[in-house]
Amino acid sequence: MRKLNTYKIIGIIFIVSAVILNEWTINQLLNYETNLYSTIKSLIIFSFQLISISIGYFLYRKGKVAFQNILLLFISFLIFVVLLEIILSMPFAQDLESSAPIWIPKKYKDLTRQINKQHDETSSKNKFGFNDSNHTFKNEHGKRIAILGDSFTWGDAVPDSVIWTKKLETKFVENGYDVEILNWGKSGWSTLDQYHFLIEDGNLFQFDYLIFSFVNNDPVMDSSYHKRLIYNSGFLYKKILKPIEYVFPNTISFCLDLSNNFLSSYSDYGYHNWLNNNVYSEENLKKYSLLLQNIKQYCDEREIEFLFVMTPENHNPIIDVYFNKVIALFNQNKIPYLNLFPMVEGELKNYTSRELWANPADGHPGNLVTTVYANSIYNFFIERQFVIR
Repeated sequence: MRKLNTYKIIGIIFIVSAVILNEWTINQLLNYETNLYSTIKSLIIFSFQLISISIGYFLYRKGKVAFQNILLLFISFLIFVVLLEIILSMPFAQDLESSAPIWIPKKYKDLTRQINKQHDETSSKNKFGFNDSNHTFKNEHGKRIAILGDSFTWGDAVPDSVIWTKKLETKFVENGYDVEILNWGKSGWSTLDQYHFLIEDGNLFQFDYLIFSFVNNDPVMDSSYHKRLIYNSGFLYKKILKPIEYVFPNTISFCLDLSNNFLSSYSDYGYHNWLNNNVYSEENLKKYSLLLQNIKQYCDEREIEFLFVMTPENHNPIIDVYFNKVIALFNQNKIPYLNLFPMVEGELKNYTSRELWANPADGHPGNLVTTVYANSIYNFFIERQFVIR
């Protein structure tokens, strides 16, 4: 019997590791915290298995020669990655002006994470998880406006001073009006989520007016979300890529953004594909219309004055296309609404969409846009003499 040398042993280890590496094993090790059921992610695991088996077989058969070739290949790849990291760190490689950038440097993505971390701390102290102080159920002010919303209302990627609900309340107070704003926004919430909160917990509060802050992804009537190759909260990023990202932050960010952009162009992955194929499908809009009927009936029966405020993140014409599809449902169901797209377009048309972003890495509405929101809604209430000094 031939004795196994070191190279053969290493080869066997690679082959055995490839066999062990599968979704079931990963789920077992991580207590079922992963979700690797998509074809793309399964394909990635299969690719790792294939590479590991190939390396193992090569080492087992060729021994030292195989090891030297693999080591040379690894060193060449490492040199390439180091050079790519250096190039991507240079200003000319970082596109900070395009409204549809190919990639975004990690240091700018970290801006959003740092801001949202502060919001998370505030939300953790709120009874319902909102980015707001805890309010009493009883209205102790002249007027009280409750605002239901999602990440735009929660303040994703912007400081507290830029959140439009904060600006709106400040504008009322500075002009001598005793108005309190209840910020009922959570990132990822749809109109359905907002309605559920209203009927389950929101009705415990006294308020004089209710606003549903509408964003073009709010009509989603299921738990779906747009597909991406890698999610920051997912297994592949947290367990494999994040450790590498500490050494090569721009390279990882570049590869991830490039992969997701490619899949968005040539598959059903990506945000706009999700909007078109799911959120604004005929079937989903029929369900959304029924939800609007339920909201109107609920509010009418309790004599709640309410308004849907349509909040665009910028003046991109595609947003207006989505808004118009929903406006047809608003009119059909006699839902009161205020479309802020004409205001944003009229006042900010001389700015590029990128200049209206929350920050260089995040397309949520920034300071200029949230100012338009606050001013427009303030004028809406003043014109209708809703508030008193």
